[in-house]
Amino acid sequence: MEIKNSGPKKEKANTGKKFREMDLDEKLDFLRNRGASDDAIATYRKGQMREFANNNEGSLGLPTKAPNGENQFSWFFMSQGLVTQITVNGKDRMVPVVVEEPSVISAASNAAKWVIGGFTSRPLHPDDATCTVGQVQIVGVPQERIEQKIEEVRNNFETLKKIADKTSETLRKEGRGFKYVEPKRISTTVGEMIIIDFLADCAEAMGANQVSKMAEAIADKLAQITGGRYIGRILSNMAVERTIECMAVFDKSKLALEKTITDVHGNEKRLSFSGDEMVEKIVALAAWAEEDQRRATTHNKGIMNGISSVALALGQDTRAIEAAAHSYAAKNGRYMPLSYFDTDDGGNLIATLEVPIPIGTVGTAITKNEMASANLGIMQCRSSLEVAEVMAAVGLAQNVSAMRMLAGEGIVGGHIPSDKRMKEQKRN
Repeated sequence: MEIKNSGPKKEKANTGKKFREMDLDEKLDFLRNRGASDDAIATYRKGQMREFANNNEGSLGLPTKAPNGENQFSWFFMSQGLVTQITVNGKDRMVPVVVEEPSVISAASNAAKWVIGGFTSRPLHPDDATCTVGQVQIVGVPQERIEQKIEEVRNNFETLKKIADKTSETLRKEGRGFKYVEPKRISTTVGEMIIIDFLADCAEAMGANQVSKMAEAIADKLAQITGGRYIGRILSNMAVERTIECMAVFDKSKLALEKTITDVHGNEKRLSFSGDEMVEKIVALAAWAEEDQRRATTHNKGIMNGISSVALALGQDTRAIEAAAHSYAAKNGRYMPLSYFDTDDGGNLIATLEVPIPIGTVGTAITKNEMASANLGIMQCRSSLEVAEVMAAVGLAQNVSAMRMLAGEGIVGGHIPSDKRMKEQKRN
């Protein structure tokens, strides 16, 4: 099937400036003209540092509604940027990004323009794509009775479901909640145990609190069924069920590199690499990551630069997302890169990413944070699954851009232009 490249739309507004060149009012007009609500614009305006001095909402100068932290005495602020356009599943998206490293935003934004026809994202497990796993640990069951008790747990599925679903009337009414139970036997340094894994459909929530609540609710019944004692009752952050596959074809001509750089020794150097050469270099870098855990770790960190930065802007649990990703990287017993690469018949780069992205679009951390809610709004996604699909695309874009930089001018040289822009903006 032929993939046509219609080319990216211009990110310039009526001012003729690029987004990074606009002043605050122009940037807000840019967002408004592309569908951001009046409430979102007002929230962004309140979040600007220049207005803190005139803020009348308290001595801390609280710019927007956000959850208070433990032992809070002030607020910590990070710059929020925008990937102005990335095409995912045929739809153009604006994606808010919060990160301390400006090159992450420019890298993802640039790579989004190199793709032929946009990114294609989908859940690898569509029937369970909004599900989270919970676990209950049972100890003290005699070894000779463990297999029998495991079977009894399976046979009590309906009883366990009834108990678990009482913890959320909303999920129960939606026909979601507790889906299945799978007990297993494990051997440890302190003896054999029964671990009961269960799956719960959490709809639009990430489900950490809800699933942990379910685990606690069914623990007494599981102890009764097995004749053992429960200890641990908690969700699992492994999140395989929420894995997203994202694929894109990168135009080799856009990957070509022609530029003059100043190397780390202070010498000017002219770089000239064709698209074919850059594709070959990127594929070689990917092969290195497949055979070297040190490189694979850094390779995957580049992917998470994109995903975690979007997650932070959306009020998500970035630690859970990172844990799920790195666990998935080692799912076959050896730590591997999360993305892999090939070429099509025309020599263009085919990039594919598989990564679990456990997120939600409802929950206290989001509903009580005006900025996170506004950011979700401008992405114009209809569900948490759509948000995860876009986040995967940003991660893959960042990954390819970083690999092109590594294969070309080098990471240090590639970061310098972004650092210079930041310094110029501060002076202005």
